[in-house]
Amino acid sequence: MMTIGMKLFTILSSILNNLYSLGAVDMKKINLFILTLFLASCDAGIGTGLLSKLLPTLLFKTNSISTQVGTGVVLTWASENANSCSASGAWSGTKEPSGSENVVINMAGQNEFLLTCTGTSNKTAFSSVLINGQKIFTGRVIDGYIRGAKVYIDQNNNFSNDENEPSTFTDNEGLFQLQYEHGILISEGGIDIITGNQIDKLALSLPLYGYTEYKTVTPLTSLLTFFENRINLNLALGIDNSIDLSNTDPEAMKNNAPIYSYLYEKGNQVAILALGLQVFVDEQSGDNKKSEGAFNSIASILEEKYLSSDKQVDIESSDFIEAVIDQFIELNTIKNINFIKPNETSVAHLKDILSSTLPVIELKSNEDITTAVFNFSTSVLMDDIRKAASNQFDSNLINAYKKGVTSYIASSQNLNETDLFPNTELNFDNLSILPTNETLVTNNETSISNSVVLVNNYNLITNDSSLPITLSNIANNNGLFTADIIVNPSFYSFERLSALEVNFNSSEGIVLNPESVKIDIFGHALNNNKGNNDFSLVWISPFALNTLENKKIGTLNFQLNSMNQSNIDLVVESMLIGGERNSINSKESGIDTTIYTLISNQTEINI
Repeated sequence: MMTIGMKLFTILSSILNNLYSLGAVDMKKINLFILTLFLASCDAGIGTGLLSKLLPTLLFKTNSISTQVGTGVVLTWASENANSCSASGAWSGTKEPSGSENVVINMAGQNEFLLTCTGTSNKTAFSSVLINGQKIFTGRVIDGYIRGAKVYIDQNNNFSNDENEPSTFTDNEGLFQLQYEHGILISEGGIDIITGNQIDKLALSLPLYGYTEYKTVTPLTSLLTFFENRINLNLALGIDNSIDLSNTDPEAMKNNAPIYSYLYEKGNQVAILALGLQVFVDEQSGDNKKSEGAFNSIASILEEKYLSSDKQVDIESSDFIEAVIDQFIELNTIKNINFIKPNETSVAHLKDILSSTLPVIELKSNEDITTAVFNFSTSVLMDDIRKAASNQFDSNLINAYKKGVTSYIASSQNLNETDLFPNTELNFDNLSILPTNETLVTNNETSISNSVVLVNNYNLITNDSSLPITLSNIANNNGLFTADIIVNPSFYSFERLSALEVNFNSSEGIVLNPESVKIDIFGHALNNNKGNNDFSLVWISPFALNTLENKKIGTLNFQLNSMNQSNIDLVVESMLIGGERNSINSKESGIDTTIYTLISNQTEINI
C-alpha cells in the first residue's frame, strides 16, 4: 500500500518533470530535491521519520483501577520502536514489547505497576498505572467505648471528611468497619457507652501505616498522629514497649496486668486534658471545633520534654499541664482568627482545674468509682471549664479544685471521699519498659537460664541483584536506622555520571522526615523537594561533565513506627544520566524502581 508520503512524492515528481520539459527549472536542482523528498517520504531522512524510529512509545492501561485484595486485574500494554520492556513496582520481570497479563493485587491501598520499554537507540519509554487494593478492616473507638462516632479515613491530612473519603459510624459497642485506604483514621464525637455523656468535642485519630484486620482508635493513638518520632511515645509515657497502641484495647485489658492498668490511666488522662483544652477554647471563640489541635499540643510538649531529659514524662505534673495549656492557647491566638486571647485569670483557673483533677483519674479499686470519676470528668469538669473561660468562676469553685478536689468530686457523684484517694492496689514502680538500643535486647522469659537473651537483627533485602542505587551497611542505633546510599553508573554502561535523581518513600511503618536523606556530592548537600515520607533529590554536575564515579553519595536515616514491626517495604526510585549534559551524546536511563524489605530476625546469645 502506497503511503501518503509516497503519493506526494509521485505527484511532485510529475510536476517538476513537466516544468523541466518547459525549461522552467534546472535539472540538477530537480534531482537534488527529488532525492530529499524520496528519503523523507520513506522515513529515512533527517526529521520526524528518524525521530520516530529512535524514540519508543508506550501505551499502558488496566481494565480496573480498583479491586478487592486477592483478586486480579488485567494489565495491557503496546509499544512502538521498542525491543524489550521491564516491569517494576508491584510486579517484575522482562515483558514483551506488547502484551497483556493478569496480575493479583496482594496489598491493600495503592499498588503501582511500572513499565519501562527500551528501543534500539537505548532510549526508553515509561508508564505506570495505580490500582487500589480494597480490603475491609474492623476497628473500635475507645475512650470508654464510644457509640455513634463518625469514623473516616482522612487521605489529605486536613482533618475533614471530604466527599471521596470513606466514612461510617460506630455501633452500640464502639465497633465499625471500613474499606482500607492509606491516611489517618479519625473518629469524631459520639456518646460514651458507660456514662451516656456526649463527647462531641473529641476527635481521636490513628495514622494508618499498613493493613491489619483490627485497629483501635484511642487518645494515645491520637498522640501518635502528631509525634515526630512515633517510637518515642511509649518511652515518653512509660508504656511497656511490647504494647502496640494501634491494636490494643485498654478498656478490655485494664484489669489484666499493671502495664494495662497504667495504659488505661494514661489514655484517660490524655483524653480529659485534650477535651478540657478544646472546651475552653471553643467557649472563647465559638468555633465549635474538635480536639485534634489539643492532641497536637500535648504530643509536642510531651515529645519535647522526653527528648530534653531522655526520661519518662510525668503528665500529671502541673509543670507539664501548664506548658501544654500555654502552647495551645498561643497557637490558637496565632491561627484562629475568631479567638481572643483570654485574660490571665481565666488561664490560671484552667491550669488549676486540670492540674488538680488529672491525678485523680485512674483505675479505682471499684468499677463504679472508676465510672463515676470519668462521668465527673466528661460532664461537671467540662461545665466548670466553660465557666472559667467565660469568667464566671467564683472563689468558692476555684477553692473546691485547689483545696479539696476529691471532696468536690465525691459530693458531685455521691461517693465517699476516701474512695477517690490513690488506689493503693496499683503499683507502677516496676513496669517493664523495653530498651531500644543498637540491637534491641529483650529478656527471653521462656528460657530456663536468665543469661540468655534474644537479639533482634535487621537487614534490608531486595530480589534485584544489580542496581543503579544500592542501600547497604544498615545499622540500628537507639531505634534510628542508617544505611549507605551507593550509586553504580555501570548499571547502565555509563562510565561516569553527569546527573541523577533519587526518590525514597514508604507508605507502611517506616518513618521518614525532612532530615532523613543526607546526600553530599563534592561538598554540595542536596535538599528534599517533596514532603514527609516522600523524598526526591536531584543532583546535576556543576561542570556539566561526567564527574561522579561509583561511590557512596550519602546516608538514609529512618525510624520505625513500632520496633515490633518487620517485613516493611521501602521503595527506591532513581534515574541516572551519563555523558555531557545537554549534549547529543548524553544518555538517560529510564526510571528504575527497587523495593527493599526491612527484615528482622532473632538470635539467642549468652551474656
